[in-house]
Amino acid sequence: MEPAGPDRPQASTPALDGRETILASAERITVVGRWVVLAAAVILNHFGNRNPATSVLAVDLALAGWALVNVAVSLLLLRGFRPDRWFGFLTTGIDLVVATTILYLAGGYGAPTDFSLLFYLLIVASAVRLGLPGALATAVVVSILYVVVGGTSGFASLTPPPGFVVGRIFLFLFVALVAGLLVGDLRNRLDRAVRSAIERAAQLDETRRREEFERERAAHLQAPVAEALQQVEFYGIHVSLYGTTKTTYERVTGIPGSYEPFIQGLQCLASSKLPVVVRMPVMTDNVQEVRDARILVENFGFKFQYCLDITPKTNGDLSPLTHRLSPADKIRIDYDMIGYRYNKLTGEESCMVVKRDFISCSCGRDRFAITPYGEMNLCIAFPFPKFDLRKGTVKEGWEVLKKTVDEARPNDRYECPTCQVRTNCRQGRSDAWLETGDMSVCLPHYKEFAVLEKNLHERFNRR
Repeated sequence: MEPAGPDRPQASTPALDGRETILASAERITVVGRWVVLAAAVILNHFGNRNPATSVLAVDLALAGWALVNVAVSLLLLRGFRPDRWFGFLTTGIDLVVATTILYLAGGYGAPTDFSLLFYLLIVASAVRLGLPGALATAVVVSILYVVVGGTSGFASLTPPPGFVVGRIFLFLFVALVAGLLVGDLRNRLDRAVRSAIERAAQLDETRRREEFERERAAHLQAPVAEALQQVEFYGIHVSLYGTTKTTYERVTGIPGSYEPFIQGLQCLASSKLPVVVRMPVMTDNVQEVRDARILVENFGFKFQYCLDITPKTNGDLSPLTHRLSPADKIRIDYDMIGYRYNKLTGEESCMVVKRDFISCSCGRDRFAITPYGEMNLCIAFPFPKFDLRKGTVKEGWEVLKKTVDEARPNDRYECPTCQVRTNCRQGRSDAWLETGDMSVCLPHYKEFAVLEKNLHERFNRR
């Protein structure tokens, strides 16, 4: 049995709200355009109209009904109504019926005064609401109605040449194509801007949260707190170091002004004689300061450790891996930091050497982790099974963890038992689970790392 993959980000509410806002905006633009065309049609019907007088009253009645529909739509939008695509289809259908009716009542496409501008409104409105496909589909329907209804009108007094009708149809399609492309480009730009704004807002919120956390942590780690911690028999207090210079440290943390409080915290811990271990996660952003970090930490009298593992976020986001060192760089750092002891020390670190169990580390056997949210997991790097301590006891959670480990089974993608570099591999089940959602997968990064490490060990052994 394997746990389900990492929680993946779901469609965000802001994104959904953004799409609804775009639809509402398109409907508002259509309403404004409809009022403009209505005004133009009324003027055209009463001033300079060369159509038969019998058509004027009929066209006025059709325009009045259309105005009532537009008033109703305007009131709905003003009251906060969020239209969907089906609402757009409905209003488009009404516009199409009105435009076709006026075309027929005015005398068809052969009438002296042309009301074809109503159809252009339909095409542009469809482009705004539905994009290029909707605009082209509307243009095709409009063209058919223009030919069929406009050509069978009893009010027609002129017989235009066939080229006139063909040209008008071409113009309908041309307007649909241009409007659809323009609106599509604007909509894509707006979508990108909305997504970018949402991402920046999330990043800003995360940065503010981290800044507040760092300030609180620095403020709390004063002498009285350190003295209180000293009275508790800690096995160790682990502190993370992200760089030895202000520039590097704050570039990694993303928190301006966080370097000085961190150094003050180290000074406070050094004066308290607490069992402190300073760990440095080595990545592309701070790899040049690993040696300086060891010197800094040892000058404070602390034990220094470095870690080459950079893992995905617990929600499945792989973006942290862009900061991970290449396998070749990891080998170089290990050899540079450990030197002649490299073969012995790195060989002892592989969790695949001692045990043959599928989950062969200490997770769920003699260790566990509890998050700030009260979730009990196998370890910090293995955020599963997320047992809620607000609803159960630690003992109950421990049983769940043991059961999770005992029942975990590999699938057909499990290659470790026959792998030639197994004893050199540093990949754990959590690494595969965080990156792919499958504990059995062999990750190419770790495979390459193990091959390089095995080759280096063999070179040492031949000496």
